[in-house]
Amino acid sequence: MNPALKRLAKYAIYFSPAPLRRYLHRKADAKRIEEALARARRCKVSRDEVAAALDNIDFGHDIMLHTSLMNIGKVAGGPKTVLTEIMERFDSDSHTLVASALPYLGSFSEYLATDPVFDVRSAPIAMGAVNERLAAMPGIYRSLHPTHSVVALGRDAAALTEDHELDRTPFGIHSPYRKLIDRGAHALLFGATVNNMTFIHAVEDALGDSLPQKVYGKRFEARCIDADGQALTVSTPVHAPLLSIRRDLSFFEPDGLEHGYIRRFPLGEGFVYDVDMKALARRYVELLHQGRSIYGRCRRMDASVASPF
Repeated sequence: MNPALKRLAKYAIYFSPAPLRRYLHRKADAKRIEEALARARRCKVSRDEVAAALDNIDFGHDIMLHTSLMNIGKVAGGPKTVLTEIMERFDSDSHTLVASALPYLGSFSEYLATDPVFDVRSAPIAMGAVNERLAAMPGIYRSLHPTHSVVALGRDAAALTEDHELDRTPFGIHSPYRKLIDRGAHALLFGATVNNMTFIHAVEDALGDSLPQKVYGKRFEARCIDADGQALTVSTPVHAPLLSIRRDLSFFEPDGLEHGYIRRFPLGEGFVYDVDMKALARRYVELLHQGRSIYGRCRRMDASVASPF
């Protein structure tokens, strides 16, 4: 779909009555499943092909993992194959593997509006079967945040996940996302697209009031339970919904391929990406100085604002 038409459709859904909005979301989910099944019927991906694609990835860093097998096709062995091949290349004694562990699908403002209790010991992971498998492995740590939790395995898993709840935003200085950027981590997108790079919001949080746009809206006080079973409240804002509709990271793909901070390898009907997170963060600051943001053209960020990275 044309990007402008896609944004228009999102605006139409946002302003629709709640029953119609839920219906349209169900239709969209059904369409995505139908498309995924069609890919699985026409595109079979062997374990050897998965291995060959992953051989291109630089595992000499901490890794932020995003997966979407439905964009690839039918992978032999499914999520088990993917995680096994990743773990064969990942050195947990030297680095840390991190993956999203969000407990919901869709809008996190709608999720928080239901007044959920986020129990870090048992909250579901709605980010796909690969992430679920990773979370079930021995030695896993999970960060305490009601909307943007992660799981981590490896050398510094505890340090990367601790204190996430202390930030006033999901992507602040205590968050795993900001820590990974500072540590020079790479993002591994297995079937996921550049639009799945959640860590971009850590750049926004680092820039704070210097940003050309106000990215956050309503704040929630979310009930949580920590690893020791203690109840606590975590204050967190949600992204401004009308601004989020315009969110589009797709321009990073050609820019990153040109400047070398993104590498891309075909697999099935999709791609596997290796993204240098700190290089992308620095590049985004440059683009903001030029008046270009993930929400479209914007006021140029003041030239005196230096990169936090």
